[in-house]
Amino acid sequence: MKKWILMGASSLLAGAISAPALAQAASDSAGQSSAPASAGGDGGLEEIVVTAQKRAQNAQDVPVAIAAVTGAQLSRAGVVSTEQLNVAVPGVNIRSTTAYFQPSIRGIGTSSINVENPVALYIDGVYYPSQREGLRDLNDISQVAVLKGPQGTLFGRNATGGVIQITTRTPSYTPHAEVGASIDEFATLRTDAYVTGGLASNVAASISGSYATQGDGWGDNITTGKDTFKIDHIWSLRGKLLFEPDADTSLTIIGDYMSRSDNQGVYFRSYKQSLLLGTGYLDRGSVYDSAANLDPRNRFDGGGVSANIEHIFDFAKITSITAYRRSHASYRFDSDTTPDLIFHVVAPRTVSRSFTQELQISSLSGSRVNWTAGLFYYNARNTLEPVQRFFGGAMAPLPTSFIREDVFSKEQAESIAPFAQMDFEILPATRLTLGGRWTYEKRSFEGTITRFRRTGDPVAIIPPGPEVSAKVRKPTWRIALDHQVGADILGYISYNRGFKSGGFNIANPANPPYAPERMDAYEAGLKTELADRRLRLNFAAFYYDYANIQVIQLIGGTQSISNGAKAELYGLDIDFEAQIASGLKLTGGAAFLHAKFKDYRTAAISQQRPTGGVAFSVGDASGNRLPLSQKFTGSISVDYTRNVSFGILNFNALLSHNGSYYFEADNVTRQKAYEMVNTQVAWTSLEGKFTIALFARNLLDEKVAAIAAALPTGYIASYSNPPRTYGASFRVRF
Repeated sequence: MKKWILMGASSLLAGAISAPALAQAASDSAGQSSAPASAGGDGGLEEIVVTAQKRAQNAQDVPVAIAAVTGAQLSRAGVVSTEQLNVAVPGVNIRSTTAYFQPSIRGIGTSSINVENPVALYIDGVYYPSQREGLRDLNDISQVAVLKGPQGTLFGRNATGGVIQITTRTPSYTPHAEVGASIDEFATLRTDAYVTGGLASNVAASISGSYATQGDGWGDNITTGKDTFKIDHIWSLRGKLLFEPDADTSLTIIGDYMSRSDNQGVYFRSYKQSLLLGTGYLDRGSVYDSAANLDPRNRFDGGGVSANIEHIFDFAKITSITAYRRSHASYRFDSDTTPDLIFHVVAPRTVSRSFTQELQISSLSGSRVNWTAGLFYYNARNTLEPVQRFFGGAMAPLPTSFIREDVFSKEQAESIAPFAQMDFEILPATRLTLGGRWTYEKRSFEGTITRFRRTGDPVAIIPPGPEVSAKVRKPTWRIALDHQVGADILGYISYNRGFKSGGFNIANPANPPYAPERMDAYEAGLKTELADRRLRLNFAAFYYDYANIQVIQLIGGTQSISNGAKAELYGLDIDFEAQIASGLKLTGGAAFLHAKFKDYRTAAISQQRPTGGVAFSVGDASGNRLPLSQKFTGSISVDYTRNVSFGILNFNALLSHNGSYYFEADNVTRQKAYEMVNTQVAWTSLEGKFTIALFARNLLDEKVAAIAAALPTGYIASYSNPPRTYGASFRVRF
C-alpha cells in the first residue's frame, strides 16, 4: 500500500536521507567545546565523515539514511543531553522515564524499560545495551550520527529502527585544556573540563569530566513540600589513552564512569484531569506540580572499559573492539499520583552487566571492491533484586488482598554473529552492495513472585524453579544499488531485513516469553551537492513491512511484552544545508511518516471508569497509529558568525516542529503537536581563548509529556521535559 512512494523514487534512483539537519564537518574533533570558527570565506560546505559502514566515508557517498551533527552544533542549538536529540534530528523521537533513554526512529522504538531498545546505541564503537546508560550529558562529543532504518547487517539484531553513533573527542599530542560552565534561572549549574596532550612521542591521553546540579525544581510537591523535577547531581568522567607504536598500529583504551541522582521523569499527575481511583482527586496548578505522597527517586552508577586495536596490513585493516560494562540502578515512583497510598513502585537494586567482543577485517581505502567481514560476541545479564509494588486503598480491598508484591528475576543473554558486506562496481559509476549476518542467541531466565497479605504472611505465586531458556537463529541482509550521477549526485535503492531479539518478561515472570520481531525495509534516495557545493539537499523515501511486533501492555499495573501485531510504515525524509553567505549557514530537515497497525486484534484497550480509575479490555487496534510515531516533524536552524573589532560574534536560532503522537496502542493518551525554539548569542575573543554566551531554550514554554499512560489507578502523565529556561555560559581554553 502506497508503495508508489518508492516506485517513483526508484525510477530516479532516489534514496534516503544523508546530510544532517544541523550537520557540518565530522572532522570538528573539538566537539561542542571548540571555539566558533571565524566568519571566514564563503566557500562550499565542509565534508561530513561518518562510519556508517564500519569505515570512514563522506556521508554523501554512503547509500544509507544518515543524519550527523557535531558537538559544537548541538551546543549552539541548546542540546545538552541525549534526551534532547529530537530537537536536532527530524524523524527521531525521544522519551525518558525513570531515567531510561528510549529513542524511536521513524516510529520504531519501545516503551519498555527492561529490554534492549530497537534503536541501537554505540559510543566510540561500543554497543550499550542498557537503556539506563543512554541517558547522558553531551559534554565531550565530536559527532552524533543517526542511521535511519534497519542496520541489522553491520550493527546487529537490535538495530531494527536504526543506530545512534556517538563519537567522543580523540586525544591529541598537542597540549590543550578547556573549562566551561553554565547556569540558568533554576540554578542549574553545569560544568565540564577537558585536558589532552602527548605523554610520549607515540602516546597521547585525554580526560574529560562534567558535573551538574540544580538548586530549584520546576514545580512543587504540595503533599511533601519538596521540589519536583530537580537534579541532585550528575557527574561523569572519561579517560582515553592512545598508543601508536608505528604508523600502521593504534591502541585506544577508554574508561568511563557516570553517577546520576534526580527525581526527574517520574512525578506523575492525572492526564487531562482524568478521574483517579478511589479518591476522585484532581490535580491542580502547574503541570510540574505534584500531590504524590511518595517523592520519586532515580539513581544510577555505572561505567566500563574498552580497548580498540587497529592494524593495517598490506592487504586489509584488522580491528578488535573489546568492552565490559556494569551498572547499578534504583528507582521509585508513586503511580497513583494522589496524597493517598494506593499504588507505588520501588526498585531498590537493578544490576546490568555486558561483555562484547567485535573482530573486523576490512579492505583498504581505494580498493576496487570494498568489503568488511567480522564476528560479534555478546554476553549480558540483567537482574531485578527486586522490584516491589505496594498496594493500598482501592487497589487492596479488604479483607484478604495483597498489599505488596516482590519480583526477583534474572535474564542472561549470549549471542554470536558473523557478518560480511561488500560493494563493487558492476557498471561505470554504478555499485552493488551485498551484505549478510547470521545471529545465534540464547536467553535464559529465572524469576519468582512473592505476594504479601495484610497479615504479613507471604504467598509464593511463582516459586523459584528451574532455569528456562529460548534460542533464536536468524539471518539478516542488505542489498543496495547506487549510481553516481556526476561528482555531486548519488542515487540509490536498498532492501534490508532486520529483526529484534525476543526475551522474557523480566518484570512479570508469570507471563510467557515474547518472540523476535521482523522488519523488511525498502528505501530509495537521492543525495546532492549543488551550487558549487554551497547547497546540500537530500531526499529519502521508505516503506516498512513490520511483523510480529513486540507490544507493551499493562496487566494489573505491570508492564508486559507480547507479540502479534503487524504494521505498515512509509514516509519521506528531506534534509538540507546551505552556505548562504560568508558566515551565514542555514540547515534544516523534515520527515513525513505514515505508521499504523495493519492487524492488531488483541490490543489492550483502556477506558475511564465513571467511579475513577481505568478499565482494560482486549480489543482491535488495527488502523491505529504506532506509539511515538509523528506524521510530521521538521527543523530549521540559522547560524551566523561575524568578525568584529573586539572578537567573533555568533548567533544561532533553532525552530523545530514536532507533530502529535500517541503513547499507547489504543491511541488514548496523546502529546499534542508543539514547537521548540532555542537561541544563543555568543562572543569569542579574537585569539579564541574566551567565550561568553547567553541562551534561551524552549522559548514558547511548551509543556511536553515524557509519558502518558493508562494504569488501573487512572490515566497519568509526567511532564519531565524542561520548561522555558534562560541562562549564561562561559568557556576558557588554554
